[in-house]
Amino acid sequence: MDLVAAAGRVGMSRLAELLASWRQADWAPAGKLRLGSLAAIAAWLAWYYSQSFTDWLPILDSVNLAFHEFGHLLFGIFGNTMGWLGGTLGQLLMPLVVLLVFWRQGDTFSVAIAGMWFFQNGLNIARYLGDAQSQILPLVGGGQHDWTYLLTRWGVLQQDTVIASYITVFSWLGLWGMVAWYGYRYLQDN
Repeated sequence: MDLVAAAGRVGMSRLAELLASWRQADWAPAGKLRLGSLAAIAAWLAWYYSQSFTDWLPILDSVNLAFHEFGHLLFGIFGNTMGWLGGTLGQLLMPLVVLLVFWRQGDTFSVAIAGMWFFQNGLNIARYLGDAQSQILPLVGGGQHDWTYLLTRWGVLQQDTVIASYITVFSWLGLWGMVAWYGYRYLQDN
């Protein structure tokens, strides 16, 4: 047991070192025009989703779908449940990796954009998850619905729309939170 605890301490120590090395002292300065651009993007997304019947952003969501499908393959090696969940994980993993790369570079604007991409994916995931019972959305290849399988397995299928609404709220808060974070960086720089 002491060996496991020691290994845990070493692992946490290495993680702390990694995170410390990723802390940037020299962030790219945040600009007023870029802050306005981020706010405009978030406002446009809010308008688009309020007006859209499909909630599908053609180019961005096609890219998200490609990462979703790849996630099934990637995480499927860890078992059946991870294979089903892997689509969502793959969809979230790519913007998170991009965000971390830009964080390491200290690129303030790109971190905000990648964060907005991450949270926009949450809106997609919420829409898909909320469809688990009704299964109205078209599926790639016409296969089984990921979230119907997962929520049934976890015994919460009847809560699909409730869970989806929480994810939607979290995603909008996160998306606007990235705008606020960039605004905070702007105030710090000026």
